[in-house]
Amino acid sequence: MAYSIKDAETDRIIPDLARAKGMAIVDAIREARENELRRERAKVSLRQGVFRRFVGRRPMTIDASAVVAILDAEADAPEPPRAGRPG
Repeated sequence: MAYSIKDAETDRIIPDLARAKGMAIVDAIREARENELRRERAKVSLRQGVFRRFVGRRPMTIDASAVVAILDAEADAPEPPRAGRPG
């Protein structure tokens, strides 16, 4: 199966990558592809993990009046002091 790379920068980088890794172009492309897929799958897993940790598997219900009360309280709160040099 042949691939045609129509982007000059990508076409230039592939042999550089293969040389830097000391492997054939096909092997360098395969390794890069596998590493990228692994990273993408890890992102999905992280997102799912965070979702399950904080939201759980049940639909989350929010009491709108509680949200409004929190926002109102924040609007009425005094400005916190700013860190930094006086002056």
